[in-house]
Amino acid sequence: MELQDNYTRLYRWIKQRHHLVKNKLPPTIGVLDSDGYDDPIRFLDLSPLEQVVLVTWVLNTLAPSKGINYADDSYSLKHYFSDSGCGFYIMNGMFKGAMLVTGFKVADKQSKNWCFNIKPSSTTNLYRTKANIIDKKIKY
Repeated sequence: MELQDNYTRLYRWIKQRHHLVKNKLPPTIGVLDSDGYDDPIRFLDLSPLEQVVLVTWVLNTLAPSKGINYADDSYSLKHYFSDSGCGFYIMNGMFKGAMLVTGFKVADKQSKNWCFNIKPSSTTNLYRTKANIIDKKIKY
């Protein structure tokens, strides 16, 4: 019962922040992305459970920093999520939407792949974990 309550509370919090992903792109993005793959509003296409899982991963994995981290962008970060134990396939825009919902800052919303204010150590640890998993798979 407590797990259900936590899920419900988190989803309510996410839903209250849905406005952060609506109509937040400059008009030029539609020209570059005619199918909407990179539009953060795609986050709303996820089921409530998928939204909770993605937002939980972002909150538990990525630490905010004062400056923008240009080493990893939304496209590489979405792959870290997809390859994680709780991950599933998501579009670039879905990941962008999750980052907006969780309050991360974006360097340039006109670029296709966004960079955020995340600590470099967050992605360094993800890279090491992914490398270890790949190494273990190759050894078999």
